[in-house]
Amino acid sequence: PRGREFRKRSTRVMEKAKNLDEANDQFGETMEKIYSLLVESGTPDASIDSMKGMIEKEEHMDALGIAEEYTKCFPDMDTAALIFLLADGWEQLCVRNDYLKSKAIKKIVLLVADSKTEPEVMEAAEAKKAEAVRLCERGNLKLYKMRALKQVWEKSVEGAGEGAGDEGGEEKQ
Repeated sequence: PRGREFRKRSTRVMEKAKNLDEANDQFGETMEKIYSLLVESGTPDASIDSMKGMIEKEEHMDALGIAEEYTKCFPDMDTAALIFLLADGWEQLCVRNDYLKSKAIKKIVLLVADSKTEPEVMEAAEAKKAEAVRLCERGNLKLYKMRALKQVWEKSVEGAGEGAGDEGGEEKQ
């Protein structure tokens, strides 16, 4: 019962983005929350700036990976909050990557339908689709890892909550 309560409070229901712009906006909002948490925990400004630079260069996965590494650096950090934000970030990035993959597939369908498509254009479109598929696969692996970390965290809180109140020699009546 306590575990369910914790999950209700800690798991934010995310509404799936309706388009690529909305997916980018959601991801950007989550990254801002991650930056804020990292700054509060004492992460150097240069590191935050580095992550922001990665986002500007479309290196989203690398930025999330660096943020994840900070879960091991600061003992006073609210690690659970960062894990949950990272899980949100990976979820949103996967949605974004799915939109990019769909967009690449639709472009290929249009190019195939056009008999005048140059082979170089088709090759470029195929390469873009292959990159989008690779990003989806890589992102999904990270997403599943973060979901597993969330579950471990929830179970540890659930287990700690069940034993609460037993200390101090007091008997339950």
